Amino acid sequence: DSLRVSNRCDFVAVDAHVGYFASGQIGERLTVDILTVAESRGYEEIWVVGISMGALGGLILARDHPAEIRGVVVLSPWLGDEDLVDAVLEAGGLSEWEPPEITEATPPLTADTIRTLEWLATYADEGSESLPEVTLGVASRDHWRGMGEVVAEVVPEARRFRVDGDHDWASWRALFAQVLRDPPWDRHR
Repeated sequence: DSLRVSNRCDFVAVDAHVGYFASGQIGERLTVDILTVAESRGYEEIWVVGISMGALGGLILARDHPAEIRGVVVLSPWLGDEDLVDAVLEAGGLSEWEPPEITEATPPLTADTIRTLEWLATYADEGSESLPEVTLGVASRDHWRGMGEVVAEVVPEARRFRVDGDHDWASWRALFAQVLRDPPWDRHR
């Protein structure tokens, strides 16, 4: 179904297990698995779709390579360190949040979460139109919906959508099906 939806896309499934996130190697892994492959195939436009932990991976890749990534679709995002996300929400959002300092003692996943949240906050700045486009899909009862709320702060309403469900495969399939019904990459021909 996915390949029949748009003649402008190709799909690469990445084996990005939790160990890559915990060790801070996910950015390197995705660069090799996605950007190197795309470059070797001569792709002119790259969109990344990530679900749950994969959404964090997609944001990290876009953060680290904003010139190469045209857009990232985050579905039911899990952004890593839950305490950091809670701190953003308690502060009143990304624009009010003061990120903690990253030190050598900061766990790699926490450091990636801080850097990604700082990067997302730049979407509120002038000139953010040069950043990769972010599209957000969430499930209505997702137990990590606060993470989606943080991302929603920087995503225009026209690029946000919701399905009924929780943080599970049924909801993720419904979210992905909605992306395929109206692919954001087809809006930029």
